[in-house]
Amino acid sequence: MAVTLTTLESNLQTKMNNTSGTTDAQEFLLLSKSVEALNPSIAVQDVIDEGTTQVGLVQTEGTTQVAAVQSAASGYATQADIDASVSALVDSAPATLDTLNELAAALGDDANFSTTVTNSIATKLPLAGGTLTGALTATDLTVNGTLDIEEVIEKVATTTSTGGAFSFNALDQGILFFTNNQSLNATVNFRGNSSTTLNSVLATGQSITSSILMAQGSTAYYLNAYQVDGTAVTPKWSGGSAPTAGNASGIDVYTFTIIKTADATFTVLASQTQYA
Repeated sequence: MAVTLTTLESNLQTKMNNTSGTTDAQEFLLLSKSVEALNPSIAVQDVIDEGTTQVGLVQTEGTTQVAAVQSAASGYATQADIDASVSALVDSAPATLDTLNELAAALGDDANFSTTVTNSIATKLPLAGGTLTGALTATDLTVNGTLDIEEVIEKVATTTSTGGAFSFNALDQGILFFTNNQSLNATVNFRGNSSTTLNSVLATGQSITSSILMAQGSTAYYLNAYQVDGTAVTPKWSGGSAPTAGNASGIDVYTFTIIKTADATFTVLASQTQYA
């Protein structure tokens, strides 16, 4: 049963005013002790102070826990680091289809990767099935396995040179077209480019196919000497015989397939075709 202190005090006051005799004095004493026992000894300010102390303890503990979380997270890459790492991986050379597929699988639909990252490499990543869409900014793409493509577009370089010694830079073009009529027989040197050997471009067991187109006037000339990285090679010709002349008033097309069989060792298969 709830006790109302106000009522109790009023009754006590009444009792005190009507005190008479021993019995009343005893009742008054008992009633006083009861009121004293019911009166709380803790002041309101004490409660406020204790509340303030507890709030302070909670705030301190919260700060400690936040600091602990920040410290634990300090060893992980930031979003900027992730963006930069992904960009560097995709743009590195050579990039392999396997590497890009692994990156695509790792990204998935993970919301932790920013929209910027996923959008920036969306056209550079292959799909899970191995289909490469868009264009890589890397200079080389190595495909481990069967490559299924719809079309290949080769770069054709043109020159107005009319004969003599020249270099075919395999890293710069797939076809070299001499647009002016030739006036001299010519020597071709196959290389990567001016600072790169073809030997360093090809691994043993790899090959490269290049074509040379030479316009001819009424007096025709032809390729009569062949080199790879400055060293003379003797091609094996389609039909069994090397050409001894060009074909007048047309375009002679030479095709060379260069196979690296060992370090700085090549087998060259060649053909000459007249177009008029």
